[in-house]
Amino acid sequence: MIQILLPIPPTTNSIYKFTSRGGFARSYISDEGRVFFEAAGYAIKKQYRKKTPIEVECEVWIDIYISHKRDVDGSIKPILDALQKFGVIKNDDLFYGLHVVKHKVKKGEEKVEVQIMGY
Repeated sequence: MIQILLPIPPTTNSIYKFTSRGGFARSYISDEGRVFFEAAGYAIKKQYRKKTPIEVECEVWIDIYISHKRDVDGSIKPILDALQKFGVIKNDDLFYGLHVVKHKVKKGEEKVEVQIMGY
């Protein structure tokens, strides 16, 4: 089992933006998203010391500790993308089970706990 603590991500809609400059639609990561991915990358590199990413099907359990009202589904994509981007898993399509629980905590105690099992 792998356990990783991450910062609370901005919502998916805050991270992934779209533009149609030049008549073509394209997506990009917002400044808020870049800040999250930088912090998540630092946390992952500090906690995950394996040289190669997971390349087999596995399950991920995510506990989101948050102090304010927020939809749980808006936090999942950035977390899974960070795990892939920083080499924990080769591709997030290898997660065959996804379990997410939101916990209410006091301001300043926000965090994300990720556990990966079954690889």
